[in-house]
Amino acid sequence: MVEKEKLTRTQIEMSEEYEALGRVIRSAQEERESMFDNIENSAIELSEAKAEFMKYLQSNLTYENEKIERKYRIKKQVNPTKVLEVLHGDFGRFSELIKISQKDLKEYSGSDEDLQKSFKGCIDTISKELTDFKIIE
Repeated sequence: MVEKEKLTRTQIEMSEEYEALGRVIRSAQEERESMFDNIENSAIELSEAKAEFMKYLQSNLTYENEKIERKYRIKKQVNPTKVLEVLHGDFGRFSELIKISQKDLKEYSGSDEDLQKSFKGCIDTISKELTDFKIIE
């Protein structure tokens, strides 16, 4: 039974009618696809151009242009050595800041603006990654 079905399928696939229908289908598919040939795909081109320009801006962080507004993802970390310097080596005060996060520094300095400014110098930028840009017109 299975062999007979295989033989019948093979005979159909080898027939002239089957081949002719396959040619018609392929031709119709090609014709259908060619309908889009004259339409530009600006969205893809714009996306590729933007990605390429983002790479350029990321590799040239010093490039400045007042018509480009940049958005960054900046990672920062508190430098404990600098915090200790700001506290003039006072380990008692330093130990109160156990984990020393940016929030801890802000809370610890309270309303003391001088200490807040000094603590800002203790925060190091770890990385700066360009996430987006906008052309300003």
